[in-house]
Amino acid sequence: MSFVGIDVSKMELVLLHWETQASWNAAQNPQGWAEVLARLKELGVVRVALEATGSYERGIADLLARAGIHVLRLNPRMARDLAKGLGYLAKTDRVDAKALAEIASMLPRHPRWEPPTQADDELRHLVEWRLDLVETCTQEKNRLQIAASKFVVRSITLLIKQLDKAIEKVEKEIKGRVKAQPELQLDAELLDAEKGIGWITAISLLVLLPEIGSATRGQISLLAGLAPLADDSGERKGKRHIRGGRKTARTALYMATVSATTHNPEISAFYHRLKDVKGKEPKVALTAAMRKILVRLNAKLRDAREERRRENSPKAA
Repeated sequence: MSFVGIDVSKMELVLLHWETQASWNAAQNPQGWAEVLARLKELGVVRVALEATGSYERGIADLLARAGIHVLRLNPRMARDLAKGLGYLAKTDRVDAKALAEIASMLPRHPRWEPPTQADDELRHLVEWRLDLVETCTQEKNRLQIAASKFVVRSITLLIKQLDKAIEKVEKEIKGRVKAQPELQLDAELLDAEKGIGWITAISLLVLLPEIGSATRGQISLLAGLAPLADDSGERKGKRHIRGGRKTARTALYMATVSATTHNPEISAFYHRLKDVKGKEPKVALTAAMRKILVRLNAKLRDAREERRRENSPKAA
């Protein structure tokens, strides 16, 4: 078996072949990606590791995955921690590629990255764009409250109106694309039926956490960065904390949970019991409520999909 690590940057790729320790550079463009694929096939490479930078790695990762190569698309923090554990303390492009190549040789059971369809990819970008617009709009509304100049007030007010219109347009586009995917529409309607979860939150969770409905309760909590992580050593019992996960998915779930603590009796009782009876900090109680909602939605979606499969499966003779 043969393994390669790829350090990705905006302009070029730095690759290292683990067995021979040979390294080379390639252009970060379709022609460079094609050359990389041809060389990896010559070397008999079966697994490649690279970091999920958010966009720069997608072109080469997509091409290699569709060609049948096992692509490990690693969280940068995880990759760096593994590299340090393996003794790679220095940081250069070649060192990073070498560390990734060794990681590729060590993680045979790490999930294979599956490239999304173009429709799924475009929908994810729309959902993330909406979250960015909402965040910007919230910032401007907060700024409006402390503005001392009439000119600034008028300017911010106009900007908020423009942002509201932009959010309305992107939501309309998201709705249209979801309707074009019947299965996704059914899943969104199911989650939307949960008290406190609006249709946009339902769609956002389905798009930003595509594992929902197929992961275990522990896995979905970790993916969203909502699992309480232990910090114990010997007799010391440290405070549990959350870390990592997909910030965009947490952001989408946050406001829905705030609403649920008021409008969903079960979540409201759970939240206030933690905060008022057990003395948990409001943020801790809210995080626990977010996790409870996510786990519930995960199970609800899993059961509904299973029921759907049974209904659509051929009847036994």
